[in-house]
Amino acid sequence: MRHGCLTRAGVRAPQKRSAMADDQSFRPLPHPDTADGTPRKVGVEIEFAGLTEAESAALAQQNLGGQTAPDGPRTLKVTESELGTLEIVLDTALRRFDGNVLIDAGLDAARGLVPVEIVTEPLNLSDLPTLDAFRASLREAGAIGTADGVLLGFGVHFNVAVVAPDDTHTLNTVRAFALCE
Repeated sequence: MRHGCLTRAGVRAPQKRSAMADDQSFRPLPHPDTADGTPRKVGVEIEFAGLTEAESAALAQQNLGGQTAPDGPRTLKVTESELGTLEIVLDTALRRFDGNVLIDAGLDAARGLVPVEIVTEPLNLSDLPTLDAFRASLREAGAIGTADGVLLGFGVHFNVAVVAPDDTHTLNTVRAFALCE
């Protein structure tokens, strides 16, 4: 996982771990509500290798309940779980070429490098500890992350609802992200 901003030499400067990373709690958002007064939600994407989409969906169903159904080539949906709907996909555009023997063989061979991704619907912040417990169960079942291989580059992405598109906080957040990238 990447942390920090790029330095002049193009190398990422490490970011210090916060005490929050060690105590497994989640800080409140600095602006917890949208401009219309509704609580801000966050969609989460978790990328990893070591498990198939089917294994990941089975773990989701075991840990969070719900129903699992196919939703396209190399894509499953778990609906009606504790966290709502989860989409579990092999994270490559090539997944759509279902039935092509050469692409199928290549994707099977590349499973250690091409991540499986779990995508949540927008969650309440109070749901994040449940998702984190599920993430831990994925790890216990064999999911691997970036630190497990020199060629691996997976991530966890938090897609937080904006306060409002024209809010100063939104503009400052976009500006900070652009400067880091």
